[in-house]
Amino acid sequence: TGYHHSDRAVAQISLIRGDGATVLDLYVRPEVPVVSYLTPLTGLTANLLLSRGIPLQRALAILRSRMPRDAIIVGHSVHNDINWLGLQEGLDFQGVMDIAGLWRVWNERFQSWSIFGQEHLAKVLLEEDLNGGAHNAVDD
Repeated sequence: TGYHHSDRAVAQISLIRGDGATVLDLYVRPEVPVVSYLTPLTGLTANLLLSRGIPLQRALAILRSRMPRDAIIVGHSVHNDINWLGLQEGLDFQGVMDIAGLWRVWNERFQSWSIFGQEHLAKVLLEEDLNGGAHNAVDD
């Protein structure tokens, strides 16, 4: 949202069932002035968030009311998202399955784990081509 890498805000919250059905797709109205929406990366625009966005606290209340307490949150490097939303394991959901950690390989050269990107994993595991387009919480 701002001039620094860490200037971020929640803009979209989605809840998807295990069978792929969308349960919830909410846009969040920014609470601070936005310097750039990074539209080519995010697909977000000022008009979209102003016309369809709701306050963050309302979006979180809706999410908590619709997400089963026994839910397993699945995503790519999803722990940051969970922290940004203020969700608590054992209270708001049962557990996490982070596919970035599940599908990693040890890199002998750098003596560290190599983590595959979300686009690569979608193509190889699901045969889905994300085409490098803008991210969308429902598609991600």
